[in-house]
Amino acid sequence: MSLISVVLIYITYRKQVDFSNAQFSQAQKLAFDQDFFSLLNVQRDIIKSFEIRLTDPIGTDKEVEYKGYAAIVKLNSDLKLSMSQFSYESDLENWDFEHIREKVNILYKEVIEAYGDLTLGHYFRHLYHLLSFIDRNAVGDKKQYYDFVQSQMSNEELMLLFYDALSDYGYPKMYNLMKYGMLENVSYTEFDYFKILCDKCYPSIEFKR
Repeated sequence: MSLISVVLIYITYRKQVDFSNAQFSQAQKLAFDQDFFSLLNVQRDIIKSFEIRLTDPIGTDKEVEYKGYAAIVKLNSDLKLSMSQFSYESDLENWDFEHIREKVNILYKEVIEAYGDLTLGHYFRHLYHLLSFIDRNAVGDKKQYYDFVQSQMSNEELMLLFYDALSDYGYPKMYNLMKYGMLENVSYTEFDYFKILCDKCYPSIEFKR
């Protein structure tokens, strides 16, 4: 009877421990999810603060203004035009990673610095904080949370991220967070050189192109 009592006490104790551990894990996940979605909402709100202005190319002194997502689209358009210089590199397939990154850095800076900071630095600093938060603290499947972030980003944002992580602004810290397929949905198929950049610069990502 004493032995049976000891066994029953032990079983009860183990159940209590398992229940406590389950409650603790659930509380951890709930706390992480609350912080994660709060950070994600802030990330989306930052876009609303984007604003760039430039002189009307028609010849007047009137300024053309782009706000919010329209500014992202404009930046991406300028970036495509700048990066198209890769099309004239006949031996691009023979370039190593550092050579490509150096060229990307020059072209990317030319586009970004033409408009000043325009809060783009704020956007990427916060995005880095968000991805780092997942990488350090995620409870469960980290890729699931990366997918949440990616699903909230437009193709234009993913394209800016693709190049920002390679530039001196984001390399190596942001670049090292480009995992779990973060850039896999980026679409830029109209230029052959981009396929080479994908393979050379992000060999671990399976792009859905």
